Amino acid sequence: RWMILLLCALWPSACSGQGMSAPRDDSRDDANSSSDADHGTSSPIDATSRDARPTLDADDASPARDGATETASTLAEVVELVRRWQHGKALETLERLPEKELRAPGVRYLHGRLLGKAERFDDAVDVYSEPIEGLPPEIQRDLEHRRVLMLGRLGRCDEARERWGSLESKTGPRAREARAVVAGCALQTKAYDTAVAELRFVVAKRHREVDLFTARFQLAEALSATGKNDEAKQGLRRLAVERPEHPDVEKALKRLVELGDTEELTTGERLGRAKRLLRRRRYADALEELGQVKRPSKIGQ
Repeated sequence: RWMILLLCALWPSACSGQGMSAPRDDSRDDANSSSDADHGTSSPIDATSRDARPTLDADDASPARDGATETASTLAEVVELVRRWQHGKALETLERLPEKELRAPGVRYLHGRLLGKAERFDDAVDVYSEPIEGLPPEIQRDLEHRRVLMLGRLGRCDEARERWGSLESKTGPRAREARAVVAGCALQTKAYDTAVAELRFVVAKRHREVDLFTARFQLAEALSATGKNDEAKQGLRRLAVERPEHPDVEKALKRLVELGDTEELTTGERLGRAKRLLRRRRYADALEELGQVKRPSKIGQ
């Protein structure tokens, strides 16, 4: 949604006939589920901003006008493809633009977004390697968070942590996801205290872009590394009970044993796992879980 809104704000002609106009409210795609977004009531895009728009040469008005028409037509196609969630085709279409147009601030931001969706993280980082001037503050913040994400996913942990540490704002639609990546980097580089602090923040609230199972498992590992074994074991045990459907749940149970917790799951914990599996329509697994519930002994036995 943000990509469409930005296009419509910067190039209204690209959205003509699309049933859309430059945004007036605070609608946003990623922020709908973000628990830590700090948006105000103003639009995330400045529809009147001239700095982010491609400029035309006054001395070459006619060719420039033709080029502007072609750019608007291409962007209109990108708008429609993004609306249909056809991000691969949208990227191909966007990359048909001349290099000069691709380097326009708004287009560079969109280009990086689409490259990220295509998991071409190296290319996306290159697109974002130089500052992009003229973007509205909220979009600039989103860009910075995405840059951290992509650096982390490329395994460039030192760069990701350094850039995250330098940011003035750590809230927004992608902030919690970026924080989770940075926390994973901290754990990987044995900065355990930092990992604990960041992961506690990440797991405090749900967020659709963050794998909370992984974050909670990483938190247990970081806690164990800092000598907080009891808290680590408690966290792993809760994770095994609350997320029995996760493909890595056996990994959590194994780690629990490695940390010295060899007690079997209680009846209440087994029932809790079974209920969760039933809600996920994992009927065979739920039945197996119930089969492991110990029946109470008869009086006198």
